[in-house]
Amino acid sequence: MSEMSPSADGQNRATGEATDPTISVVIPTLNEEENIETCLDSVFDALQDGPSFEVILVDSNSEDSTVERARQYPITVLQITEDDLTTPGAGRYVGWKVANGDLLLFVDGDMQLTGDWVRDAHDTIESEPNVSGVDGYLDRATSAERESVNAINGVMLYDAAVLDEVETFDPFLQGYEDIILGFQLRAAGYDLLRLPIVSATHARPYEISQLKRRWNNGYMYGLGQVVRKSLTSPKILKLLLIRNLMFVLFLLLFSVGVATFVVSRILFVGWVLMATSLFLADSLWEGPSFAAERWIRNGISWYGFCRGFLMTVRAPSEFPLDAVETIADGTTHGPGIESAPKVSAS
Repeated sequence: MSEMSPSADGQNRATGEATDPTISVVIPTLNEEENIETCLDSVFDALQDGPSFEVILVDSNSEDSTVERARQYPITVLQITEDDLTTPGAGRYVGWKVANGDLLLFVDGDMQLTGDWVRDAHDTIESEPNVSGVDGYLDRATSAERESVNAINGVMLYDAAVLDEVETFDPFLQGYEDIILGFQLRAAGYDLLRLPIVSATHARPYEISQLKRRWNNGYMYGLGQVVRKSLTSPKILKLLLIRNLMFVLFLLLFSVGVATFVVSRILFVGWVLMATSLFLADSLWEGPSFAAERWIRNGISWYGFCRGFLMTVRAPSEFPLDAVETIADGTTHGPGIESAPKVSAS
């Protein structure tokens, strides 16, 4: 294993070497041993008849066999070796740093990519110069029309040249790194599109048990971090407010509860009665189980928001690339690959 080279300006953001793939696929992972082979197979299947591509997997110091399984494929495998640096933003940032392609395709390690979306997304960016990024729907499409959006997420295809112009993914964000990047791109005058097609299927449908996973991985801190980071950007703060209006209402409610508890027990009792009434109304509106899940989720998110807001804002350039190790060097692949060719791990 070797350390990843420091970043440098040029075609390859890490080495400055000449480029050849059209698409660089970046796959951030954390303990995805159950999903990573399915993910990689889907990537090779989706891109085999398209333009040339490379695959870069950036692992966040997984404790399972994710890296060992990924090394069976002819891809670049990098690993962030310090746990306090292993954020979703870091995986995407490191992938961007070493990517060679004109287009950057981000796919999470628990997703199964679809080929139809890749072709349509590629054609869209190639034919519409002001479009900087394209996504689709996870699992099922809920619209028959493409739409302009303020941010893309899930599986995302970006124009690499545009990402080079902006701050790109913030490696210190525990979450929301894709949303804040979308807002920055829109603020810079670029368009983002959502195509009316399924981009991938997802191995983890959302349920209450996901709260524990999101908390353990620090994802709950992301919104607080981006609000703190955007205090001097009113336009981005407005977009964050619009996107999270329901949570903002819960944020105010829980904050008032804490304030009344500190100031006056009588006021706190009044707050409890008010909150109970709102919960009962919510239960009558959408059912007690849904209401309970929403209130628990927002209560935990309130605490996560406060923790994230108090975190120090750091510039992406401060990310220590010497903490990234190269596990395997990949190659560029072209049209005509019939399946994902596995290789023996060295």
